[in-house]
Order: sequence, then structure tokens, then C-alpha cells
Amino acid sequence: MLILRIGNRGRWVPDRVAGDAEHAEAAAQDLARKPDEPGLSVFRAEEKEQRQLAVRFAVTLRDAKPRPLDYIVFPAELAEGLGLTVAHVPQEGIDPFLGERHYEILGLTPELERRLAAAILASEEHKVERVGKGEIPPLASEICRRDPALWSFLGDGWPEKLAPLMDTPTPE
Repeated sequence: MLILRIGNRGRWVPDRVAGDAEHAEAAAQDLARKPDEPGLSVFRAEEKEQRQLAVRFAVTLRDAKPRPLDYIVFPAELAEGLGLTVAHVPQEGIDPFLGERHYEILGLTPELERRLAAAILASEEHKVERVGKGEIPPLASEICRRDPALWSFLGDGWPEKLAPLMDTPTPE
């Protein structure tokens, strides 16, 4: 299974080396949990859904400030190989597309965050992508056309930003 984590592309670029402690430490910043999080929030990401998942995240869980969205995709087996659990933890109250694909990596410690970051950096299967700030509105409006229910989950400022791009009446 592939999992997707929102992150910072600069921490994962190809010149980053898994064996370099500074590189692993920098990448581990994207794997750090907030103090109230039991597990690291990630999403199951089929190949064909990854970009859509990132756009949905951008427009439902972030405000409409113009900024790109970076994400890292890697095999769940990298976490499991470190003895961590990748558990399905569906989330209610968010876009159902995201909520149904929500997982958590359980058992992380600061040391295991660094080890997981190094394992991801070393993996030829990991992928780092960016959805540019100018790409998000048109992609999101296309998703809203296909899935009008998404409109009710849009974050602050997104309905106003997307409404002019909709070629059909704006969903209520």
C-alpha cells in the first residue's frame, strides 16, 4: 500500500541522502506529530488518486492563501519494517474521500521519525510531488464539478476563489 503525507518538497529532493544525519533530520520534520496526535496522519494513495487527494486536502483542510502543496508518497512497508503500525483511522467531519483514506502511523518516537525519514529517502519507490498554487483552483473546480458534495467541505476562502471557475451554477 502506498501512503501520502503532506510535507515540504525541499526536505525530500533527490540530492538528499538517507545516510546523511542532517538530511534525515530535516526530512523527519515532515513526520513529526503534533503533541495531541496519537499517530502520524497519512492517507492511502492509489497511483491514480494521489494528485486529487492532495488537491482535496488543499481546499478542504487549508485556507485559500495562494501557496503550493507538496506531498511525499511512500510504501507503508517502510514504516511497518521499523515495527510501526499503519492503522486505518477513518475521519468523520472532513471530505469523505479523504476521511475514508485516512490512516495513522502509530508508535513513532523522535528516533523512529528519523529512521523512517532515512528509510523513505533511501527508497527508490518514494515520490515527491508538488501541486502549484496556480494549479489548485482549476483542479479543485474540476473535482467539484464531478463531486458537488465537496463544495460543503471547502475551507475558508475557497468557495469565493472557486466560484468564478465553475461553469455551472455554484453548489449551495
